[in-house]
Amino acid sequence: MNRWLLLPLVLGGLLFLGCLFFTRRFFLWQGLSLLRRFSQWVTGVAGTLTQDRYLKFLVKLGNWYFLKGFKDTPYHQRLLFLPFCLCPAGCQGQIDPHQGILCRSDCPDCTLGHLRDEAKQLGYAGVYLVPSSRCLPRSDLMPSDVFIKDKLDHHEVRALIGVTCSWYLKTRLLPKYSIKKEGYVTEGRGSGYVLQGILLPRRKCANATVDWEKLQARLKLKA
Repeated sequence: MNRWLLLPLVLGGLLFLGCLFFTRRFFLWQGLSLLRRFSQWVTGVAGTLTQDRYLKFLVKLGNWYFLKGFKDTPYHQRLLFLPFCLCPAGCQGQIDPHQGILCRSDCPDCTLGHLRDEAKQLGYAGVYLVPSSRCLPRSDLMPSDVFIKDKLDHHEVRALIGVTCSWYLKTRLLPKYSIKKEGYVTEGRGSGYVLQGILLPRRKCANATVDWEKLQARLKLKA
């Protein structure tokens, strides 16, 4: 067995044993804190496959820990961030540097558009198709992590759903967010965001896809 897989396995075992003697939430928090603390080190020395498994476990543990807080947050206090790579080939959506990719909402076969419309109908405070200044030939686009931070500063929300790939999580998100018991915290913000994260199955942007049923179910979670 790859030795870099031992850390999440050991932590998983400790969580299981800890839940027999202490509260489940306490040990979820301890495991999440440790995984976050060592994430940069592990992803720096491990191979790509192991990195992805480690990050997947980190996301799953975070989702477990913040699930109740997310369910308790009303729809109008939530944001949804979707990566541009989920747009279908030939997407006719216009790109606005401040609003992201503007979905036309009239494409009958666009799963992404249907999900965006559903989030808006539920009452989400904002749904953003995040463009990438690295991949799209536009000089007026801000870096995607700056775009996300700008929307977080603009909206007074408590909860987020974020869809991303493991590469972006490792290089752009983990270095800029810390984790507190009340949620993920950005620089300059005291309170945290309760987050539900969904990783894309592959790192490549071309022909990207996601588990749409899982994303839709997470979208509608409530207490």
